[in-house]
Amino acid sequence: MNRLLILLSVVVAVASPSYAQKSVEHMFPSDEEINLLVTQAERGMDDYKTLLAQGQQLLGESPRDRKVLETWEFARKVLRTKPQGFNSVAGFDVVTMLDDASRNAAIWASSAAVQVVKEITSGKVSPKTDLLVTLIQNANSTSTLLYTVSENAAALYTRFLSWQEETTSKAVSTLQDCTDILKKRPPKNQ
Repeated sequence: MNRLLILLSVVVAVASPSYAQKSVEHMFPSDEEINLLVTQAERGMDDYKTLLAQGQQLLGESPRDRKVLETWEFARKVLRTKPQGFNSVAGFDVVTMLDDASRNAAIWASSAAVQVVKEITSGKVSPKTDLLVTLIQNANSTSTLLYTVSENAAALYTRFLSWQEETTSKAVSTLQDCTDILKKRPPKNQ
């Protein structure tokens, strides 16, 4: 019974808000940092949405792009109401979603470039060719912006993971210390 009480005391002490608060202030991304990230991502995803409309008009539908937009809209709503939700598995989803959007924008640029080369080599240059060149430029710009935002998101998420690792390591070390103390204690006479 004493062992259980000691163990519970240690766990409560390690998990107490004052202990976590000290680490959170130094390691967790703050609400302000997360809100800035969301604002940057909104700008990039607005460009992505415009790019998607241009690309679909010139090259056809791409279902994977719609999925990225749906994922972003859900994540944006959650992060706007609860920024600290980023400091969970959801943060990883945001990082990968931004990276996916950046990659997809680069694919739009590549696809448009292939189409432009085909039109030029076949001698069928048209007003659509000019629109495709504009699509290439917009896609490259959007891809670069989203890549930059995803790097920021990854840096913030890495800070969260570092905090999580540090906190877990301290908790395990404290529990090990308690176990060692309990092992050294002589057993009670029965």
